[in-house]
Amino acid sequence: MSVTVPVTVSTGVPWPSDWSAAVLCGGASRRMGRDKALLGPPERPLAARVRAAIIECGIVDVLLVGGDGDRLQRHGPWVPDDEPGAGPLSALATVQRLRSARPLLVCACDLPGLTGGACRPLVQAVEDGAAVSVPVLDGRPAWSCVALSAAAGRSVAAAVAAGERSMHGGLGGLHPVARLEVSGSVFADVDDPAALAEFTDG
Repeated sequence: MSVTVPVTVSTGVPWPSDWSAAVLCGGASRRMGRDKALLGPPERPLAARVRAAIIECGIVDVLLVGGDGDRLQRHGPWVPDDEPGAGPLSALATVQRLRSARPLLVCACDLPGLTGGACRPLVQAVEDGAAVSVPVLDGRPAWSCVALSAAAGRSVAAAVAAGERSMHGGLGGLHPVARLEVSGSVFADVDDPAALAEFTDG
């Protein structure tokens, strides 16, 4: 199914307490040349901004996963990735192992425009019965921010155990997948210094 969602801020309404969330911080950042999770002011790097957006959505159990634990744990609960360097689907499986009975919202650390209001439709789609929900930008799923049911999380863990490493491969075949059509830069990631400068200047 495809749903057009407004990208606006929604605050002050806690989400059901059974949800958990994670910010994935373990990427290699080769194109950026620096650890993306820690870019920005020391008191509020990218990973902390994304975590704050998730909390604004209403989910209070938010883990920082992978990356530089010594520095990231200053900004919230941190756990190591079970398979460092294996990619975001593997990191998602780490979260599933730790929160196996819960639906999950999982976001990459490099989403400087993310807001709580933008996250809420993803969560709502799973509450309404979708196995997975993902924003669609310019006709393509943006797998850097997804919500998934507890059952879908177990399927992902099984897929990773069987050798799957692609987000599309691990999530795209589940049913139903809610593809939420969005516009603007709220789900845009920053992969290199030029992209980060463009976002900052914008």
